[in-house]
Amino acid sequence: RCTLRDEGLKEITLTLKSCPEACPKKLYLGGNSIGDGGCVSISDVRNNTKIDLKEIDLSRNSSIGLRGLQSISTALAMKGRPFEKLDLSFIPFGDAGFSELVEAFLDCPKATPKYLLLRYCRIYNSYWKISRLLQCPDCSLVRIDLRNNSRLQSDTAEK
Repeated sequence: RCTLRDEGLKEITLTLKSCPEACPKKLYLGGNSIGDGGCVSISDVRNNTKIDLKEIDLSRNSSIGLRGLQSISTALAMKGRPFEKLDLSFIPFGDAGFSELVEAFLDCPKATPKYLLLRYCRIYNSYWKISRLLQCPDCSLVRIDLRNNSRLQSDTAEK
């Protein structure tokens, strides 16, 4: 079984930067071993080219932490070109990561994706922060999926 890691994604993004006319509009990278470094590579392509990615799926890449989320958030805010769909489901970034995303979107509401999927991300206490974003007239969010973020038995046992 092949698994894409940060180094492999960096090679892919370097290729995309050198040949932007061949760049796909959608990147489905879910279920690999991508971490913060991979997010930095994606952000670099987004920030330093005219490549216009519309959808990105990073779901089930549990190595992505706050640094990776900050990179993706920065990439969205810098260009003001929102993704149509951003899927970060099954990445256990919790309330801190959710707060980071919401703050980035508040800094640049036009960068908010239309569809934001955050299932099973261990967001427990910060749902209310999304209401601030939804009140922004420039927010383009149409659907946010926060299903299955309740505390699991294993989560409460860790405390």
